[in-house]
Amino acid sequence: MNKQGGAKLGENRKQSKSISQLIELIHCISFIFSDKNESYHPSGLSGVSSYEAKSFDNNSKVLKEIRINSVRMAEANLFNEDSCFFRTMCSVGSQRTVPVMTLAAGIVGFRKILEKVMGDIQDLGIDQQSFPSIYRAVGSYEVGIETKNLDLCEKLFPCAHSAAYLLREAVAKKK
Repeated sequence: MNKQGGAKLGENRKQSKSISQLIELIHCISFIFSDKNESYHPSGLSGVSSYEAKSFDNNSKVLKEIRINSVRMAEANLFNEDSCFFRTMCSVGSQRTVPVMTLAAGIVGFRKILEKVMGDIQDLGIDQQSFPSIYRAVGSYEVGIETKNLDLCEKLFPCAHSAAYLLREAVAKKK
């Protein structure tokens, strides 16, 4: 194999690893902030006995701490992402629709989860500036939604891969 072929193979492995890490991150954060967990949120109480409500109140401090730590974990995971991740978020945001069962569909769901995370940050009264990566991820997606401009995604989020390439990879159905 020549040098150029070896470099391209290494680049493809790195891209594949980044996509795998993104999928793993989406799964992790999805689990933490999934609607299944919402039934345990105090706003979900209705028709429970006073004993259950009291017990729930005692647990609400624990649940609040879980939410805070979940927000911190989301930030820590996003903090390690490079600009290619944010360029991908922007590129996917530029699309009106995305095919189901693709990385792009996962990114759309991931953005919804991050919006819940941002809601938790506000509800818990946490300093928003402590979580720049969460806001950067959502912001990069929103740039795509608002502008529908892949060139702007390229200018804002430096990456070795073009926004068009990242978008093609994100919407491709993997076998």
